[in-house]
Amino acid sequence: MVRFAERPSGSPEALKAWFYPGARWGDEFVYPHDEAAALAKSNNEPVFSTRSDLSGYMTKPMKSDQDSDANEMRKAPVKAVRPNGEEIEILEIYQVPVSSR
Repeated sequence: MVRFAERPSGSPEALKAWFYPGARWGDEFVYPHDEAAALAKSNNEPVFSTRSDLSGYMTKPMKSDQDSDANEMRKAPVKAVRPNGEEIEILEIYQVPVSSR
């Protein structure tokens, strides 16, 4: 299953996440910080981001998820950017408010 992000009218579709058939979890994309901030602002929702320069790992296809470049990419710190540009921890996106009893 593929999930698309909301986009302003006239903008191209943007892939947000994909889920393998039968899986209970999916993969979301991580963007360079400046691009993530722009996407968050235009879509009015937090976007995963990294300040690491990963461009050096995107020059050739990876043969497997065990490739040394894939391992280096896994080490990149990931946060999120809110629509107002504030950088936050990923857990802040997924926290469920505790209701009072």
